[in-house]
Amino acid sequence: MAIKPSILFVAGTLGKGGAEKQLLLMLTHLKHAGYRVHLACLTTGEWYQPQIEALGIPVLHIRGSRLKKMARIAMLARKLKPDFVHSAHFYTNIYAAVAAKAAGAKSIGASRNDLHREIAEHPKWMGMASVKWPSILVANTMLSTEIGKKMRNGKTVYLPNAFQPPAAPPQIIKSPMPTVAGAGRLVPQKRFDIFLQVAAEYIKNHDDNIQFVIYGTGSLLGQLQAQAEHLGISGHVTFAGLVEDLPAHLQQAHCLLLTSDFEGTPNVVLEALSVGIPVVAREAGDVSEYVNGENGAYFNKNADPTAIASGLYRVMHQTFAPEKLREKVELLKPEIIFSQLEALYK
Repeated sequence: MAIKPSILFVAGTLGKGGAEKQLLLMLTHLKHAGYRVHLACLTTGEWYQPQIEALGIPVLHIRGSRLKKMARIAMLARKLKPDFVHSAHFYTNIYAAVAAKAAGAKSIGASRNDLHREIAEHPKWMGMASVKWPSILVANTMLSTEIGKKMRNGKTVYLPNAFQPPAAPPQIIKSPMPTVAGAGRLVPQKRFDIFLQVAAEYIKNHDDNIQFVIYGTGSLLGQLQAQAEHLGISGHVTFAGLVEDLPAHLQQAHCLLLTSDFEGTPNVVLEALSVGIPVVAREAGDVSEYVNGENGAYFNKNADPTAIASGLYRVMHQTFAPEKLREKVELLKPEIIFSQLEALYK
């Protein structure tokens, strides 16, 4: 039997987020497939670290300034001699590219979001280097893949998010109160301010017998709580924080509302569809590949909260077959998606 390649992954964080969940799925698949896997991370003690270590993959914490981290990851690569150095986040692409160069390996960079936005969030040289330095750039949206192909001389590959549907979704009774869920980090990108505006318009113009639940934590929590109070809807909004099993909580809701300004392929949309609830979403990343009139409602970026609230009301009063909602998610099982990833390691 041929020996599988050795891969050193470089991650910026293992906190509870979509890119980190994808990393866990990827590492699980590769470990079970017989690949030799190591992981260097810029942080320590976060959400997914125990699950990764339970796979038998040690998480090596890299400390120091940006230059020191770069040097230490390069030294680690020279020691481990991997065949590939694979970045889990856009902002760790440079570390992976430099480490691969030092070890005579190939580097794989990541675009986990809107590529233009990812570049803009960094100093210009760093953003461009993060796109151009890796041997291969892997993007999880078709738009970012096309952008990458135009900007790079090297290979750019589209690899959608994998999703592991629950083997047997728990049988949970729906909340007796009509409930709309939202989930994500409470940061500007996710636009929970729009979520709350939609909630206010729904309550004012359609029906006040409804509850809105937001799962997640972040720097904007206090500001969003104050906004809900100002809008007069604080009695209809629950900030539930982080939860262990988000799909089980989503299954209690009647709809998911996604109001992000930009995304890659948001895991929360896949989680909602997998447990049989429809999705109402604004235009962001590859959301349109998964959300349409057959499983919810999709609005362009310029849609105002009143229009979104009207669409949400329609969806809340439609009947959707759970098996129909799960159709697209079934095509994203890890064994299907990561067979494409394995092709990159040959």
